Amino acid sequence: MRMALLHDASEARAGDITPHDGVSREEKLRREREAVSRVFSERPCRAEYLALWEEYEAA
Repeated sequence: MRMALLHDASEARAGDITPHDGVSREEKLRREREAVSRVFSERPCRAEYLALWEEYEAA
């Protein structure tokens, strides 16, 4: 459940980037990683959430 919410948190900031948007996978991941980092920047659990997001993206 937390992974799904984290995925949506990144898209809330970075947008829902699809293959049709012409954005490379690397750029998409960079934007989403930055978004997750910003959303949780002032939370004590920031590192945990970022790790969960990374795990989600790694499938």
